[in-house]
Amino acid sequence: MGTSQMMLAIGAMLLLSVIILRMNTSMLHTDDITTSAEINIKAQALANSIIEEASAKRFDERSTSSVSNGRVLTKVISMGPESGEYSPSTFDDFDDYNGYHFVTTNGDSVSVKVFYITPSNLDSASSDRTFYKKMIVRVKSAYENPDGTHDVITASKIYGYWPAMANGTAPAMPPPSGSSSSSSGGGSSSSSSSSSSSSSSSSSSSSSSSGSGGGHSSSGGSSGGHSSSGGHSSSGGIPIPPIFLR
Repeated sequence: MGTSQMMLAIGAMLLLSVIILRMNTSMLHTDDITTSAEINIKAQALANSIIEEASAKRFDERSTSSVSNGRVLTKVISMGPESGEYSPSTFDDFDDYNGYHFVTTNGDSVSVKVFYITPSNLDSASSDRTFYKKMIVRVKSAYENPDGTHDVITASKIYGYWPAMANGTAPAMPPPSGSSSSSSGGGSSSSSSSSSSSSSSSSSSSSSSSGSGGGHSSSGGSSGGHSSSGGHSSSGGIPIPPIFLR
């Protein structure tokens, strides 16, 4: 074999080595992406399951009966589990999950935060009690990405309470409302559906999936359910808080 043939053989081997290396790198990168996606899907499902579980419980510790005055709701500084409540199996209302934290068997870190909000500011915590609470579930993956970071999945949900209206009067703590439409009597109504008093509703936001439950409806809702609208006013002109749907 001459020198030129030997050089060509060496060059071909080097080229083949580069191609194989690139293919292996590409396959490893694809595996990393696939693994990360699978883990993130599981983390998202875990966050959603916590939100749906909490949404099945009552709005507040003190909302076992009709509540028309927001001042009787749990204080901002007292949100969280009551005495004797240590896990979701013992939690009996939405804000009991505030401060809840645990680590899964595969090392994922889960933390939950619940706080009051107002319709005019859905992202920031309210310093006072309102008829709306927001839950944020944060799941930090135990899987370490090639760059050394850990994926964090966040899901959130808004839970609204429709306060009872005693003697046809508006609740004592109505949050700010936007555009208004008139309603007569004790209930509120949108263009195509009516709402009865003393019931609760919740709304999913961000990546949370929509929950199901009786007594909820869209703008064409069923009788006795909730209705969605930018805001309502009673016959006396006092604003009534808008309702968030699941």
